[in-house]
Amino acid sequence: MSQPTQRPKFHPTPLPATSSILRSSLPWLPVLSAPAPFPCASFSPTLTALLQHPEHSGPLILRANPLPPPVPPIPASTEHFPGWRPVEITRRRLMPRVPERDGELVQTCVRYRPSEPGREGEMLVLIPELAEGERPPYYHPDVERLALVYTAHASPHPASEEEPEEHGTLRIEVVLPPSAPSAINPSSRLYRTTLHLLETAHKHSWGHYACYKKRVRHDILVPREAYQDLYLRLKARHKHHVASWALGTDPRKHVFEDVAIAAFLMLLWKGEYPGLEEGRPPATDDDAGECEWSTWGRPEGGFVDLGCGNGLLVHILLQEGYSGYGVDLTARKTWSTYPSSTQQHLHTSAITPLSIPPVSPPIPTGAFLIGNHPDELTPYVPLLATLSRASGWLAIPCCPFTFTGRFTSQVYKSKLGASEVERRMDEGGEGGGRVRAYLVYLEEVGRRLGWDVGVEALRMPSTRNWGLVGRRRALSPTAESERGDEEVLEEGMGGLSLNGTSAATPHGTRVNGADSEKPVTITREDGLRWAEDKLEEIRRSGGFTVREGKGHH
Repeated sequence: MSQPTQRPKFHPTPLPATSSILRSSLPWLPVLSAPAPFPCASFSPTLTALLQHPEHSGPLILRANPLPPPVPPIPASTEHFPGWRPVEITRRRLMPRVPERDGELVQTCVRYRPSEPGREGEMLVLIPELAEGERPPYYHPDVERLALVYTAHASPHPASEEEPEEHGTLRIEVVLPPSAPSAINPSSRLYRTTLHLLETAHKHSWGHYACYKKRVRHDILVPREAYQDLYLRLKARHKHHVASWALGTDPRKHVFEDVAIAAFLMLLWKGEYPGLEEGRPPATDDDAGECEWSTWGRPEGGFVDLGCGNGLLVHILLQEGYSGYGVDLTARKTWSTYPSSTQQHLHTSAITPLSIPPVSPPIPTGAFLIGNHPDELTPYVPLLATLSRASGWLAIPCCPFTFTGRFTSQVYKSKLGASEVERRMDEGGEGGGRVRAYLVYLEEVGRRLGWDVGVEALRMPSTRNWGLVGRRRALSPTAESERGDEEVLEEGMGGLSLNGTSAATPHGTRVNGADSEKPVTITREDGLRWAEDKLEEIRRSGGFTVREGKGHH
């Protein structure tokens, strides 16, 4: 029989108060059940995922921080049920997504399996650790205990034309606080919360059964927990810009997108550059003494935001103690709303990659270049980073452009061997298309320039959230010299035309990486030569046109 792919409908049913299957000294109250069109083997990884990622069960939860397990692992005080045995106890601290409204909550989580050999089933009991009379935060149901249970049928119920094969039953039971009503109203928040949890378990278990692959993996270049914590702090510090937004665009989208990029950059720089012996305090003084990022690593030459638009990302980074500036062809109305300490770092200037310097003020040596949706400038971000001796770069592409025009290819195969972009997208089950092709193209541009290119699906409110990061540039290592400088040069310098299509390598030499999964390493010196040759080629073609300014808007 072929493996099912379409998720069956979720059919929840309210349970009578007298139908509990959990026998203990506590008054367990059944709430809901639903048929389970998947075996217990698919439910078990769902429980593991929900324990590690409670945010999947509710939008008001940020994440869970693990706590030390109890000693002994299964204390004698653990609740026991006939027919079930406790197999694992974990503790976690639930972190709220809105900390100024909701508090943290410590929770004990007990997993049970059937005590009878050969019987399938699994149960998770969640116990909030509350003082007497204390109520849980809003994101947690107002219960003393909650059980999510899978019970398997003796044999799967056969499938019909309307319904799939039924392997078991999912159900939720709770222990209510003494002051709660003895029955659960279907219109109550508790009922809606348990209904959502049951459906989440149903959906994720079906995903495991149908071999679902997560579409995108985040948090490759910076750790998730650190990013979430910093994002929330920066969001609280800069959310006032939503109310004072001077443009006719969606303020929440733009403000929180730039907050997200700032948090990502600050943590990326922390991991890439040495820390400071003496910190530089942020410009805002509301919690300056608590800003541990004042001593975090940062690019020696500061940052340069090419095509900074509304200037908010520049303002946020400056306010948080980082040095740098932004450049755009025209000023925006938002610029005048920032303090003078920010305005003096926002510059109107044409960005002309074919000129020396390409922008005013000139890009400092050791700077980190930022290109957030820079359109025609996108492939020039790593190129200018190379020519200006920058220390790194971030490009978040939107409209796809090559060095001389629109990128139109639906397929692009890197000539430098294994592609991190392709690996990440294949890993998430994503297909082809121009977005994928363009990211592979940009990755190849960065690698040909000698950069170590990382790929990240950024956590920000935008559909164009893929970021390419150029980090350390390769020196001329001994291992490369053993291959021969001529071979390295021939492998690294060709294969990329002006318009984003494949090109022949110098002297007709075939690039070894084209048919190999072994990535080609290109040295810093080779990358610089490639950049200089590429600029000369663009000059001869006359392909890049500088935009004309349209005045203040």
